Order: sequence, then C-alpha cells, then structure tokens
Amino acid sequence: MLRAWRRVNLLHCLSCDFSTRMFMGSTEAISADTLLIDLARHAPIFPVKSSNISVLHEPCQFYDTLKAGILKSERRIVMAALYLGTDRLERELVDCFESRLKDCGVDCPLHVHVLLDCIRGSRGTDNSRLMLVPLVKSHMERMRVSLYHTPVLNQLFKYIIPEKFNETVGLQHIKIFLFDDDLLVSGANLSESYFTNRQDRYILIRECPELGDFCEQLVNAVAAHSYSLQPDNSLKAGEIDPLSMWTRTQFAESFRLSVQKLIKPKPITDIKADKRLNTDTWIYPFVQMGSYNVRQDQRMMSELLRHSLPGCRTLLASGYFNLTDDYVNLIMRSQGHYRILAASPEANGFLGANGAAGHIPYAYLHIARWFHNRLVCEQQTSRVLLEEYTRDGWTFHGKGMWYYLPYDELPVLTMVGSSNYGYRSVERDLELQFAIITNNPLLQQELKKEHEHLFDQASIVTADTFKRPDRQIHWLQSLVTRMIWTYL
Repeated sequence: MLRAWRRVNLLHCLSCDFSTRMFMGSTEAISADTLLIDLARHAPIFPVKSSNISVLHEPCQFYDTLKAGILKSERRIVMAALYLGTDRLERELVDCFESRLKDCGVDCPLHVHVLLDCIRGSRGTDNSRLMLVPLVKSHMERMRVSLYHTPVLNQLFKYIIPEKFNETVGLQHIKIFLFDDDLLVSGANLSESYFTNRQDRYILIRECPELGDFCEQLVNAVAAHSYSLQPDNSLKAGEIDPLSMWTRTQFAESFRLSVQKLIKPKPITDIKADKRLNTDTWIYPFVQMGSYNVRQDQRMMSELLRHSLPGCRTLLASGYFNLTDDYVNLIMRSQGHYRILAASPEANGFLGANGAAGHIPYAYLHIARWFHNRLVCEQQTSRVLLEEYTRDGWTFHGKGMWYYLPYDELPVLTMVGSSNYGYRSVERDLELQFAIITNNPLLQQELKKEHEHLFDQASIVTADTFKRPDRQIHWLQSLVTRMIWTYL
C-alpha cells in the first residue's frame, strides 16, 4: 500500500527541497512527488495547512468545541457516533441543535444529519432516539437522523443475545463531527462521561472543505443503507432493508460498492502542477468495514507495523486492548521500538458494571497478560513496552498511533479515529481513521505533547503487575475470554 515507505525517510520526502533521500542501507534520489503519488493511488489525499490543525487534550474542550460548532454552523452539521447519551450535558447539546435550527431563517441553507448505531441508540426506555425525535418532528426539512443496523443481527440473534451484548456482532463506530468546513475527529462518543472524565483524543481541522465533503459523503453512503428516524419514533428502511433475509447479499454488495466508489483515489497525473500540495501537512482518510470487505485501514496499519525500522518509535493506544493476531505478529517481527498504552482495569469503563459486563475489564486484563507473556517468551520486553493508563476518577478510551522516524525527536505521523485495532474493529464494525502526515515542527510538537499527556498517566506492565491481588483472574474469566475474544 505505501510502497515508498518501505525504503524512504518520510520526513525528508515531505520536505520542500526534494534533496537526496535516505533508504534502508543505501541512498537514492526520490522526490516528494513520487511518495505523494504513491499514497494518492491508494487513498484520497487532502492537503491542509498545519496552522489549521489544533490538538485538544481534555474532554471539556471536546464538549465546548461541539457546542460552539453547532451554534456557529450556517450550511451543514454532520455528526457520526455510536450513540447519544441521555444525561444533562447531552440534553444541553440537543438544546444547541434546537436553538440553532430555530435561529436559521428561511434563506439559511443549514441542514443537520446525525448518524448513530441503531442497536445502541435504541437500547432501553430512555435512549438516543427519544433524545432526537423531537428535533425530527419540529424540523423535518432540516433534521435527519440515520441509524445503521448490521444485517448480521437478525431477529433470531436478537432473541438469543441479551440486549446489552447484541451490539458486539457489529455496529456503527465512526466518530466524526463536521461543522460547515471544520472537522473534529475523535474516538469519543456523545455522552456525559466523554465530556467530563473519560479520556480520549480530539483533533480539530479547520477550513477543510474537500475533507468535509468526503466525510459528509461517507456518512451519506452509510445512511443510504440505514434506517431513518421518523417523527413518531418509528424506523423507515431505505430501498433495501438490512434485516431482510432475502436481500442480505444484495444489501452487502450495494453497501460495499457505494463505499468503494467514494474512497477510490482520484487520478493525479501531474502532482507538481497541483498547487494545493505546496503545503507541509497531508491527511488521508482510511475506512475499515471488514464485514463488507472494505479494508483500507487494515492495510495501512499493517504496512506501518511491518516496516518499522531500527530506530523508529511507534506509540500505540487502545481503550480496549485486543490487538489482532496479525498486528501482534507484525509488531513482534518488526525492528522498531513500541510503547503500547491500554486502559488499566480501574480505567476501564465497564468496571463495576452490573452482571456479566462487570467481568469485561478482567477479560482485557487476561489479553494483556497473554500479550506480556509472549513478550517475555520472545525476549522483546526491552523493545516493546506495554503500559497501563491509570488516573484517579477517570476512565480511558484513547486510541491511535504516533510514528517517529529513526532517531527523530518529533513524530511525523499520527493516526486518529475510531479504531481500537482489535478483531471487532477489523472485522465487524464500521471504522474510520485519519493519517495526518506533517513536517511542520509546531504541529509535530503538539502531537508529541498530546501523547505525553496520555502516557504520563501510565505505568509499565511487568510480570509483578499480574501478581498483585487486584490483578488476579478467575479461571472461568480466562476460559470465557478465550471463547469470546473476537467480540471484545
């Protein structure tokens, strides 16, 4: 996928002088144009001014940016998330929608489109649908709510699998928030804990109309294969009902083709003539919808992990640490150094939950112990560090990657978005990540500050970690984890 990355110092490739580039073991002349064309053959490319990118650090900043974005938008608001919560802060967010829609005059072109997961958004007697249906009823011409429903979860599975667990078979997990031409990218959901004390990542990209158009079109493609929320809180299917057994193959093919058409790279015959590329920062969106055989993000991640060179540093974070076997094997076989950040059991959002959900933190603890044991067995503990995020009164939901070229002091690339890099992210859910590549020192310093803010709350996992009384795992928890790990 990123063939040039196998041999090239990316930071030098992105510089403006087009000088001689460093290859693995040799030098050879290569221009930045070559790299950019190579990337553009595999994914859309969006040049962005580094000064238009802001890294947010706290959940309250995320919430304030959402409210400000809603209240200032004049043309479009497009939001995609897993669900919308029902507490006070979420109601204030809905009030912002109501206020902005009321303030818009007849000539205002503003339209609002919210995409959520149908199963998660319909759970319980007080849910996302009930939060949004008054807006749909009052502003039918401007307000649209789409609810994606995986075709895998048919009526039989719904009967067999308990309500709180049936979403594990596949859901809408994309997290993007578009206000006119300003895009806020995160892995956070729209509920109160994510606005207060649940740590995630948040990057605001301003004045990016083409990237905004792409995100809106992607949401529309998913929405075309989703249910529409009606003013009476009923759901209306599109041309193809995802739950119709007779059309499931047709539905999947239609879904795949609509997304593939959108993410197909546009041909670039002469990149030097494209003045938009006279910038220091590029953004590539990578879509992952494994159930529809759309695997951009998986290929991108595999290439990055496979070609981590000696001296390279990769920092990886996941709120739910459950790397696929392929990702683990690539990390073990690579030559770079890794720091991997996962939530401690205390920072797992399921800790203390009622019923079976309360055991989920220990399932992830079992996976972390297995991974650490493999590091020990293969003598990789000095090259690959596993770390736990722990912060009093906080949970951890952060995810993404920061990539350093050999012996560099600042990161040249970050991956930010919805993926947790586990089996569910790769095979079951709808995911979207953005690769941000930059050689701007100020933005690089901000990205470094971002991961330092997260990793400063971490402690290194050692063999002694799993000997602590609060890290003991019941044999039954281990057994069940082995049975259900692809659903975590």
